[in-house]
Amino acid sequence: MAIFRLLIDGTMYAYKKDTGFAHQLTMTKPGGLRALSAPRALAAVIIAVRPNIFNSTVARGPPNWEESMNTLASVISKPLSPVSEPFVSRLLQYAHAKTALDCLAAEIRHMMAPVPPNMSCSQVATSEVKEGVLDGKAIQRVVMVLRSSGCVNALKKGSCTMCGHVRGTTRGNEISVSDFKTQIDEELSKFDWAQFPMLCVYNSGSFLNPDELPIEARDHILKRISDIHSIRRLVIESRPEFITPSVLDTLEGTLTNTELEIGVGLESSDDVVRDLLINKNFTTIDYLNAVSVMRGRRVNLLTYVLLKSPFLTEREAIDDAQETIEFAFRTGAHIVSIEPVSVQDFTLVHFLHEVGQFRTPWIWSVIEVLRRTYHLGHIRLGGFEFFPLPSVFVHNCARCNGSMIQAIRRFNETENIHVFDGLACQCERDWHSDLRKSADYLPERILATLAQIDSRIVLERMVEKFQATNIVTH
Repeated sequence: MAIFRLLIDGTMYAYKKDTGFAHQLTMTKPGGLRALSAPRALAAVIIAVRPNIFNSTVARGPPNWEESMNTLASVISKPLSPVSEPFVSRLLQYAHAKTALDCLAAEIRHMMAPVPPNMSCSQVATSEVKEGVLDGKAIQRVVMVLRSSGCVNALKKGSCTMCGHVRGTTRGNEISVSDFKTQIDEELSKFDWAQFPMLCVYNSGSFLNPDELPIEARDHILKRISDIHSIRRLVIESRPEFITPSVLDTLEGTLTNTELEIGVGLESSDDVVRDLLINKNFTTIDYLNAVSVMRGRRVNLLTYVLLKSPFLTEREAIDDAQETIEFAFRTGAHIVSIEPVSVQDFTLVHFLHEVGQFRTPWIWSVIEVLRRTYHLGHIRLGGFEFFPLPSVFVHNCARCNGSMIQAIRRFNETENIHVFDGLACQCERDWHSDLRKSADYLPERILATLAQIDSRIVLERMVEKFQATNIVTH
């Protein structure tokens, strides 16, 4: 029995090919599994995915779930047929593409080397000094990555397609409160904080998820940082569902001497890009709920915007990043960090790069996005703060990479768009050539690409190359 599955917004939709669409599209909600009539089932998926992705003229229903389904169901023509109804055909393509990517991601995770037996849980994974900007001035900041059990979403539902952070974690093996306290206490003691007014503390997941960072350990970390008065700003990261009023009350009550910045990986304002191409497992509504909770607080919202999700063309990637930055500032972000996709080992992006189906974005594309959006608000250029380190970063060509990276660093220090003025290289012609490339409807291009690849051979080659480089992540 062939079953195509579509998971969106915590809801599983299944189409059983042998018995037909009309009676076998089902919905799993907290209340259990129930069959839906074809119009109501399709309406439910429209609401979850957004109708404009399928070039549908059906308007979005009201915010109420049941009322929305009834409203949309009433205007969907009957009977529905996967053969005669292009909309349904596209929906099934989406489900098929999602299933194919989920299965491939599971294969990739299976090939990942086991957690090193000597991985230390009482020491941070890494820490380093980076450039930064605070209150319009160039500063030095410290970036710490705690050794953690890993992102729960990645462990349960699969990592984001570009994210390899889980390799540097215990992958679900519990880390004690005592070990977390030891990590932060020892690392804080290593720096003269009078020189570093900003501290970034990451845990390869959500800092505010108690299943990843126990509340007792989190509160200890926050108290220790608040007691160092020369640390003026703390930056952490979280998925939106863990940003709640009660959590923010605790954070503000503890960080009495420190500004707080919370990074949220919106990545794309397009729900389908975020679900199908990134596997983020939250919706735009979830993000907006977090924005609403943070509004009026002593908390700055840092929104991460991805540049070049897999399967997007270079031009699509630029447009998607621009639209997402505009959306982020329009809806309440204080800061945006543009994150050009890099190649991190044992990710879907790594797999596609291995077979020549993914190129990290051109630095020309980064500059283009900046030129379109720098006037909207405070923008940083990220993409270089990962653990374990990626194998391939955003780049142009060997002739100009050095000067381009230096320009990015100067922009992050000064926020002056004119640092890119006068930059030129012959490779700009190749970039313009990439911009002229077009592509099919997203699910079609995904399925066509994967159909050409023998995943078993590629995965074995990935493992062999990884072992040959003798990379150590502990």
